[in-house]
Amino acid sequence: MPSASMSVASSQTPSGNTLQKLEALNKVKDANPIRDWITEIQRHQETPRLLISSEIMAGFGFPKLFAQAAELANFQIIYYIRRQDKLLLSAWKQWALKRGLSLDELIDKRINDMQPNFIGTITRWRKAIPNATFHIRFIDPEFLYSNDLINDFCQAADIDQTHLQRPKSHLNMSPDGRILSFLSRHSYLFKSAHDHAPMAFLQNEKQGGDKIGYGLTQEQFDKIYQHYEPQNQELLKLFHPEMAGTPVIKKESAPIWDRATGFSVEEERSYLGNDLINRLFKACQ
Repeated sequence: MPSASMSVASSQTPSGNTLQKLEALNKVKDANPIRDWITEIQRHQETPRLLISSEIMAGFGFPKLFAQAAELANFQIIYYIRRQDKLLLSAWKQWALKRGLSLDELIDKRINDMQPNFIGTITRWRKAIPNATFHIRFIDPEFLYSNDLINDFCQAADIDQTHLQRPKSHLNMSPDGRILSFLSRHSYLFKSAHDHAPMAFLQNEKQGGDKIGYGLTQEQFDKIYQHYEPQNQELLKLFHPEMAGTPVIKKESAPIWDRATGFSVEEERSYLGNDLINRLFKACQ
């Protein structure tokens, strides 16, 4: 039952986006609302538990922010890691293409920026809250309890699954590769990295028919593997030693496609059609 300072109603149903509020607190380094939040939960529940689940918690500043409330509760950090070949492709689809970056440019930028740096993220949390317990796992089935993400999380967090309703699917349906390629050439259509309207417009209009995916070239995969796999093995040694030596980035399950290059302008326009493209441009004005 979060406190009023987090703008959450007494019905325990958030009246706003709690994660956005946490992001705002992180910017101003103010942990007092979080302390109030924890205290009020403890006051109203016999065996209180507060679960915050979001990828934003891996961002800079959050460990120090929560360290200011560390003495109020026992902290457990459960961190699931997506292997970098799948992570970088997904990041390009979700936000980088909206900024006009090609997949090659994104891969080179992340490598040059030494990101993602999973060990660095874990180290920041360990330094900020040294008494916390940690459960670090790659998200692929062979690294998980019972080869299942939900089973692994419930086992790590000591959550009873008796009345747990599992999702019907774990998959997020990716748009057709020709849509992704077209929008990457016209990134100005997106108002921000959070704007999904152009993507949703084309997906709604182009339902059905043969779908073509978008993947890594062999060259892109090799670059990712050579840079990141040694780091993955170091991470296994440190945080999941019984699995040390197990390959993380594997070619047989990598999102590699059989095209040497991306889609041409002609392929994109042939798939979408001039009428749909003109209607998209008009809708995004």
